[in-house]
Amino acid sequence: CNPMKHPLSLDERRERLAGLTELVAPVTIAAEQTLSLAPALDPLFPQGKLRRGTIISAAGSGGALSLALTVCAQASRDGSWLAVLGAERIGLAAVEEIGIALDRFVVVEAPPPDQWGSVAGALVDAFDLVLVATNHQIKHHDARRLQARARERGSVIVHIGRWGWPEAPD
Repeated sequence: CNPMKHPLSLDERRERLAGLTELVAPVTIAAEQTLSLAPALDPLFPQGKLRRGTIISAAGSGGALSLALTVCAQASRDGSWLAVLGAERIGLAAVEEIGIALDRFVVVEAPPPDQWGSVAGALVDAFDLVLVATNHQIKHHDARRLQARARERGSVIVHIGRWGWPEAPD
C-alpha cells in the first residue's frame, strides 16, 4: 500500500494510532500486581499482600527458612510457582505442611558463587516467587541485576542467609 496514492487525513492517522496503542499497551490489573499472603501475615506487609517486583529478606539464626516459606505459602496455594535456590536439603514434608503446593515447587542446588547470579536470574525470569538461601556474599552487581529483573518480570525474591542482601530489600 503506497501512502502517497491514498494519503490519510490527520484524524484518520490519529484514529489508527489510538487503535494500535490499545493493542500494545501493557494491561496490568491491580490485583495481578500482588500475591496473596496468609491472613496472619497481612499486617506485616503493605496492603496485606506481597507486591510483585520486590525483594524481601527473612533473617535470623533460626526459623528464617520456615518464615520465608510461610510468606510464600498462600501465593503457592493460589497457583504461583515457587523456586528455592540453595536450600537443597529442605524437607518436602515440612514444606507441604507449611502449605506450599508441591506441584508448583522446584528446588535448585546452589551453583558455584561465580555462576550464582546467572542461575538466580534464570529463576527470576521463570517463577513468581524465588527463595534464595545463600552461604556466600552476593555481589552488588548481581543483586542490582536481580532487583531489576524482578521488577521487570513481576517476581518476588525472598532472601534468607547469614549474609545480607547487599542492596536494601524492599
